[in-house]
Amino acid sequence: MSYPPQPGYPQPYGAPPPGYGYYPPRPPSTAPAYVTAGLFLVCGVLSLVIAIVSWDGVSGPGTVIASAIGFAFSKETTDNIDFGISVTMTVACTTLTFALIALAR
Repeated sequence: MSYPPQPGYPQPYGAPPPGYGYYPPRPPSTAPAYVTAGLFLVCGVLSLVIAIVSWDGVSGPGTVIASAIGFAFSKETTDNIDFGISVTMTVACTTLTFALIALAR
């Protein structure tokens, strides 16, 4: 035995009537992409500045040369600080490229 639908309730089958209990979907937020791009930009610029300041291979202001990314690996590979500077610049440019890609999202 089938009962008729109650007034004010949707039909048991099919789509609900327009405006009944559903909100339009919101587009996804772009905030995480901008935060990620900002962090990549800060890290890339900082690495590039560190590489430029320690370009001559001697300790500049403080011990900035110790924070060059490639400096930790230069002893095992070529025993030359130029390798550390070039690795630091490569990592900085790659990080800046990732930041630009994230900003273009």
